[in-house]
Amino acid sequence: MNHSITPKRAVRLLAAAPAALLLAAGMEMSIRLSRADLLFRENTSESVKQAVALAPANGRYQAWLAELLETEGQDSSAALDAAARLNPMDSRVWIRRGLNAELRGDGAGAERLLLHAAEIDRLMEPRWTLMNFYFRAGNEEQFWRWAKRTFEISYGDRTALFDLCWRMREDATVIAAKALPPEYPVLRQFFGFLLDQQQLEQAATIAEGILANHGKSATGGARGGPGADPTWDLPVSGQDTAAFADCVERLISAGHGTRAVRVWNAMCERGLLKHEPIGEGRLITNPRFNSFPSGAGFDWRLPEAAGVSAVKASTAGLRVTLSGTQPDAAALLTQTAPLQPGTRYRLRFHYSTTGFSGASGMRVTCGGASTPDLLSTEGREQELLFTSGEGELSLIALEYRRPLGYVRGEGVVLLRDFAMERAR
Repeated sequence: MNHSITPKRAVRLLAAAPAALLLAAGMEMSIRLSRADLLFRENTSESVKQAVALAPANGRYQAWLAELLETEGQDSSAALDAAARLNPMDSRVWIRRGLNAELRGDGAGAERLLLHAAEIDRLMEPRWTLMNFYFRAGNEEQFWRWAKRTFEISYGDRTALFDLCWRMREDATVIAAKALPPEYPVLRQFFGFLLDQQQLEQAATIAEGILANHGKSATGGARGGPGADPTWDLPVSGQDTAAFADCVERLISAGHGTRAVRVWNAMCERGLLKHEPIGEGRLITNPRFNSFPSGAGFDWRLPEAAGVSAVKASTAGLRVTLSGTQPDAAALLTQTAPLQPGTRYRLRFHYSTTGFSGASGMRVTCGGASTPDLLSTEGREQELLFTSGEGELSLIALEYRRPLGYVRGEGVVLLRDFAMERAR
């Protein structure tokens, strides 16, 4: 048998040898990488170190090794440097290098590294990190620069951003001017943040700005017109209107009458409330009860009282019914009015009663003065002269008190056409 190798076959064998070597090398590399991946998934510093040794060109392994070393209080500089070299576009690595430099007291180096992270990644994390860095450094000029850039691309819950700005400067006007874009969603959230911080007057300032621009673009374009900003032109929802009204009520409770009136009037002027603005010439809201009392802000309020009910009259006015089971004393209807302190006023209204015998027990009070018992089946105009107190607000109230010697009243009072003016 002839076992000799022909020249042609020899050539084929020589050509196949490198391919076999490459295949073997590839298999070895595949096994090495699979082993490295298994070690990486064990997620301990030692196992990840071994993974790095098997796959030193894997930037992800280097970055995670640095994370584990930092958690254990070990030096992660070498791993982070390697991760930055292997994956230079990973902004998180540059951020961590910058924060480590800051911890070492290298402020200039930290700033350089964090700015580089913001150059290669235009998303929020590098900007937010720089905002915090300049806050810690006390560099207010750069803080506001990066706060503005952060807010420009922010989304969702911005409470943490507002909080950091507030810690830098407790002034809503400064924050709005230096950091916030003129966009309704951002300003609305800031308004809510201020309310949560119990900063009522500053919240009112932001609310006034929002309401003044409601329906306008950031560049002054009219609603739907050329240049209109669709973000700023978002409609105010019922929930938002309730929040503005809540601000008014809080201002009223705190005695800030002037600020409360300004926010309330802005809501009326922008059509968020179906009431005329109030002021020196119009001190009563919803005077003819064209709408049922909402209990919000300066509108009429119906305090809860057993045995008392109210309905809007078919023509004009409000019908308040006493069932005879009401308490011996109760407020039936109230409204807060913005008045000048220590000023003489005249309150007028029209009323009629039905069903009562002898006395109704109802009176209208304001400024420490009260009308006589309201009792008139024919209907009449009633007048009340009083002097406002020291504050900016006075409470108008329809009250019931069971007259001495009488059982609890049972009947209906119709109220309408309230008006108030300074008494000459």
